[in-house]
Order: sequence, then C-alpha cells, then structure tokens
Amino acid sequence: PEETKTKEMVYSIPIRRKVLPAPRGLRTKRALGIIRKFVKRHTKTEKVKISPDINTQLHSSGVKLPGKLKVRVLIEEDTATVNLFTETLTKEQPKEEPERKSEKEESPKENQKETNPKDNK
Repeated sequence: PEETKTKEMVYSIPIRRKVLPAPRGLRTKRALGIIRKFVKRHTKTEKVKISPDINTQLHSSGVKLPGKLKVRVLIEEDTATVNLFTETLTKEQPKEEPERKSEKEESPKENQKETNPKDNK
C-alpha cells in the first residue's frame, strides 16, 4: 500500500493591485489567473485545480473583487487543489454571552438620579 503525501497550507492571496489595471469585464478572469500563478509559485506544482467556491466568491459582489482572498491549498503529488478557507471550531467551545442584569437589580447610578439634591431646593 502506497501512502500519498498530502500537505495542507493556508494562504492569503493579494488580488486587488494586480487586477485593477484590467478592464472591468476581464477582472475575474485575471483574478483566477493570479490565484493559479500564486499557487504554482508557492507550492512548486504544475497542476492547479481551483474549486467553484472561489469563482462564486469572486462573483459575489459583482464587478468589485475582494482585496485579498484567504484560501486553503491541498497538495497531493504534483497537483494542488485550491479551496476557500473556512474556519472550523475544533476543540474550542463557542463563547457564551455574559448574563445580563435583570430589571430588579438597578445600578446605583439610577438610584442617585432619583435623589438629586438640586430638586430639594
């Protein structure tokens, strides 16, 4: 049984500066090219597969593209697969909201407003 080596890396790819000189209609196409070139350079692989989620993310706000895109890259042999980065909570529990004071427990400042010495004059 052969074990395939897989590496997982997270990158934040800057897009905006390189895309802005392109015509509006071609910016998404150029952004995909920038992502492909960035991943090839940093992973030293020849084949790069980009997931459809990234395309959806680039098209989500219309003509405006995000300034940078956070991606997760899986490297298997000579192929790099690019997916959107989504944080998952492992081991950590979600934070609970602190208990709020009930209406019966008023703060001392509110009681001071009721007994204002200027009102007694």
